Amino acid sequence: MSDQPCSVGAGLSRAMARAEELRQSSPRRIRVRIVTRHGDLDPGVIVVANIASRTGPELEAQMGKGVRYVPLAELDARAHELPNLVDEAAAEIEAAVAAAPPPPKRPSEREDGFDIGAYEDLIESSYRAMLDASGSLAARSVASLSTAGVAEALAAGALKVASLSAVGGRIELSDLVDMLRQEFNDARERAGSDGVARERVH
Repeated sequence: MSDQPCSVGAGLSRAMARAEELRQSSPRRIRVRIVTRHGDLDPGVIVVANIASRTGPELEAQMGKGVRYVPLAELDARAHELPNLVDEAAAEIEAAVAAAPPPPKRPSEREDGFDIGAYEDLIESSYRAMLDASGSLAARSVASLSTAGVAEALAAGALKVASLSAVGGRIELSDLVDMLRQEFNDARERAGSDGVARERVH
C-alpha cells in the first residue's frame, strides 16, 4: 500500500476497496468494516475485522482482536495508513481463527462404550414422535396459513428444539449445521425417490 499522504476521502476509498479484495480472496470470507465514530467519546475511524465463527473457540479467539483506530485529530495526517490498517486487522483475525483450538467431538464420537444401538433407537423414536406431533399441529393450524407457511413454522419449531438439544449436549454449531445438511439432503433424496416411484406406478 502507498505511504504517500492522501486525502481522507481517498484513504477511505482505498481502504474499502482493500477490504472488498480481502473478502473476495479469503476462503472464510473475512469481513472488514470501516466505521466513523462521532460525538464526545474518542471520535475517529475504526477498522474492525471478523470472520463468521463456526465454533465457540473461534468466536472466543476473535474477542479483542482485529481492531484498529485512528483518532479524528490524526486522520488528515494518517489517512494514507487506512488500507494498511485493514490488512493488519484482517491478518490478526485470520491468525486468531487459525490458532483456535478444534471443537470437542460430539458425545457419539468421544464417549467410550457408547451404545450406538440405543442412540439410533432414540433418534428414530424421537423422529416418529415429532413427526406425529407436527402432523396433528398442521391439521389444527389456522386457516390463514398456507401449506408452505405451515411447513415453515413446523421447521422453525423443530430447529428450536434442535438448537436447545445441541446446547444441552454441548454440540458445536458447525456440527449441528453438518447434521442438518446431511438430513436435509437425505430428505430431499427420499422425496425425489418417492416422486419417481409414484410416476412409475401411474
